[in-house]
Amino acid sequence: MVVHRLPRLGKRPLEHSMVRCALIWLAVAATLAAAPASGQSTRGRTVKKAPPGRPRLARTMRQETPSPTGPQVPPGADQPYDEFDPTAPITDPVTPLDDAMPNDTPPSNGGAEAPTAPPMKLHQPEPEEELYEPFAPQVAMDEYEAAMSMPPNDFSKGAITQYSGPRDWYADFSFGMYTRSRTDRVNFAFNTVSSGGQLFFVPIFGTEDFDYSFEAAGRATIGRGLWVDAKQRDHSLEFTYVGTNDWNENWVLDRGGGAALVSGFDVNGPSTPFDQADRYTVDTTSDMQSFELNYMIRRRLERDRLVYSPTGVWRREAYPGWRPALGFGVRYASFDDAFVFHSETTTGATRANGEYRITDRNNMIGAQLKGELMYQTWRYSMGVRGGAAACVNFQEVHAFLAAETTSTAVADITPRTMSLNGQDAGVIGELGLIMNYRMTDRLTLHAGYDFFWLGGISLAPEQMTYNTNVPAHLINSSFALIQGGTLGFQLSW
Repeated sequence: MVVHRLPRLGKRPLEHSMVRCALIWLAVAATLAAAPASGQSTRGRTVKKAPPGRPRLARTMRQETPSPTGPQVPPGADQPYDEFDPTAPITDPVTPLDDAMPNDTPPSNGGAEAPTAPPMKLHQPEPEEELYEPFAPQVAMDEYEAAMSMPPNDFSKGAITQYSGPRDWYADFSFGMYTRSRTDRVNFAFNTVSSGGQLFFVPIFGTEDFDYSFEAAGRATIGRGLWVDAKQRDHSLEFTYVGTNDWNENWVLDRGGGAALVSGFDVNGPSTPFDQADRYTVDTTSDMQSFELNYMIRRRLERDRLVYSPTGVWRREAYPGWRPALGFGVRYASFDDAFVFHSETTTGATRANGEYRITDRNNMIGAQLKGELMYQTWRYSMGVRGGAAACVNFQEVHAFLAAETTSTAVADITPRTMSLNGQDAGVIGELGLIMNYRMTDRLTLHAGYDFFWLGGISLAPEQMTYNTNVPAHLINSSFALIQGGTLGFQLSW
């Protein structure tokens, strides 16, 4: 309440103040004596008695100015209020002091009577501006239910965002370097050693000497959130691709002035143009491609709450905890392996060369189960993910063998080709360690290390027979282990 009052003009002696106080007390006493008793009618109105246990809200006020909305009451008359009325006009509760004082101001300004101050007026204050919105305003029920069904999406302190949810798209891209395991022992080159009249073949080079380097690889996932069930679990559909660049390795084995090189043909039978060679060249190429479609169910963090922010937006705040996920779907993976064995002889008058080539392809398709277990904090999350697929492996093996020589002691090998097909059971296993760092509500960086295990497959070097009549056979009991680190990011919209 703000009171506006003009300053008094001049000063009054002490005796004038005493007289003024006495008049005020007389006016108060007269007002109390004139107040009507309980139940007595005043100007047609009855003052009601307050109910038991409730204080009577009554006051006596002097109406100095006409009320803009209430009945017109003559100045100086008492207007009782039986109960508090918030719509009643605000009036001056006390007669202004200047009106109660006698006009005995000492003359001034040439004996002229000093003007009296205007009556004091009380003004209703303006309503204060609301600085903050209420904590829980009235919102439409559909908006509230929408906020309840959406995952936490707050980026303030202590809140955690879950990216997959209804009406959400998300994409994950990873770039890594993968390597693969070696094949079981298969020997390509030998040296001959004579002892006690017997000839022994000593292996000097084989698949165990292979050393596959790390090659570029990529992983991409596109997902679509579908719905949220009654247990607050997010259901989504994901498509994932994993691919590697070719592991292309080659080795050259030269006799270097030593004993001539001998192949497995000479070990298993008569000499061929591959034997007594000066140089062997081995070239291998392999790669893996994987495609999968999964239906994922991810549990949200259990402890969360719905909060209305000062900006007028509902949000769900969650706290650190474990987030398991389970999924199922179908997976297709291909593993191609090629092997080329080439011999060359240039010593003396003999010229010989030969080529032995095996191409192997594994097409694996089957149903799989996937799962992950992540511990999520505000910015960091870490955990493991994995899966296993029971597949049918459709295998193809193609072989080519040819050799020629200028020597009359060794017969040429006419070009021969052979193709084999088979089906057998296979297994695809996957295990990964991952750590995420959330940059924003929509962008997350992550790093990890992945393992892929392909079982029940055929590998090219193991299909060699060193038999000029049957250059290949089908062995599908091998496996390949692929592993490597990745760096990537995830986007959601």
